[in-house]
Amino acid sequence: MTDESPLPLAEIIDEFTRVTHKFEDLDFLNAGGVLEVRAAVPAVTAVWIEVPGLTSLELASVVIEADGLEDPVAQSTLRTSKAAGPEFAEVARTKRLLDPARLAESEPELGVCTQQQQRPSLNIVFDEPVDLRKIIIRNRRDQDAERARGIQVLVRTADGWWTTLYDGIRRERELVQAVEQHFAGRLVTRRLTEAARRRFGRPKAAEPTPLLADLVRLLTAIQLREVPKLIFRELDRLSLTSEQASEFRHLVSEKIVARRQQEWNIHGIKRSFRFWSEQEKKDYLDFAIDVINCLQELNENVCLGFGSVLSVVRDHDLIPHDDDLDVIIAFEPEQATTLAEGKALIRKCLEDKGFVVTGDFTSYHWVFPANGRGQKLDAFAGIWEGDHIAWYPGKRGVLTRDMLFPVQHRPLLGRDCAIPHDPETYLERVYGPDWQTPNPHFRHTWRRKEYADLLK
Repeated sequence: MTDESPLPLAEIIDEFTRVTHKFEDLDFLNAGGVLEVRAAVPAVTAVWIEVPGLTSLELASVVIEADGLEDPVAQSTLRTSKAAGPEFAEVARTKRLLDPARLAESEPELGVCTQQQQRPSLNIVFDEPVDLRKIIIRNRRDQDAERARGIQVLVRTADGWWTTLYDGIRRERELVQAVEQHFAGRLVTRRLTEAARRRFGRPKAAEPTPLLADLVRLLTAIQLREVPKLIFRELDRLSLTSEQASEFRHLVSEKIVARRQQEWNIHGIKRSFRFWSEQEKKDYLDFAIDVINCLQELNENVCLGFGSVLSVVRDHDLIPHDDDLDVIIAFEPEQATTLAEGKALIRKCLEDKGFVVTGDFTSYHWVFPANGRGQKLDAFAGIWEGDHIAWYPGKRGVLTRDMLFPVQHRPLLGRDCAIPHDPETYLERVYGPDWQTPNPHFRHTWRRKEYADLLK
């Protein structure tokens, strides 16, 4: 980069959000999002709602405003794809999904929840034709609201014809086209500062540079929730300094994903703890404690680890910029001599107790509650090497037996939490001497060569 003018990241993102602001209907995919479909359609006999692909349809409510429809529950029949379970079959039977009073509920329960299947749908058939004015759809109130991506809303009229009133897939395509047209045309050079015009193209030609194109491409993917799994690798591909990359992440968090109750943290774009309610955090911590209690059947050397110890010792709350908890367990050589053997013991122990265990990572598993839903935690296996413990990631040989165990207990969110015996020294070894200062950009050291003999 030979141009020394500052990179106007804030202006670029402001330009981007000016375009995407015209597509506020796509915010329906936020937790608790509401989609209003206004359409004056006479003689409507049915409303059909579906989502494309292999997924499930999960909505809180569908309120229909129409002349001739005084009581939607009494004047209609509701049919859905196969329900996710008996309780949701009963919910569908009661048709409370259609009750207009549900719009006023702050935390409505699901009104429809189907099994995962191709193009799950909901069909509302009226006893007599009605003159439709508006359909208001309220999404589920958690991060799984994104499952409604591409939602389709159709109506059938008395003559038997179906008409599409809303097409989520088409709206996403229109957003992409609007962004491409905006940044490929003269609007970007007319509105950005002179420094930005010098940076990104000749004012008369208004031709976008490869860097601008790559930035907009990544912003569009984030806006459409098509976040690459390796988003940091995508960011590293851009010609940004470390300071610019950090600024870009911050701006994306502040101006684009915060409204979804998300931020771009060290794990990617996640719903970090700053957006969780107190009860959500307490329930999640209870889940972690249940996992610890279960793993204690293998041995007593198990507790919270890594950033979860920072939560207890430093923040006295779940770290605002973090989004998961970590559990660590140490195995003596007679139990496990490799990380794979330790992970196998973790998996069997937890699955025998009904937990859902997934992922086959180098040193840990993802653990979910028994129903497979909700936020996962990471369960790490460590191997004793005499008086030292080998946990990956991190520098090998810096954690000792006396530092870790026996565990001590300290309070967090009204719960009694097991943490390392000398947590301050543990945190200094893992996070360095500045561990008491929050660092949202901290990255662990993943030196596989140091652990080659334990990765067999």
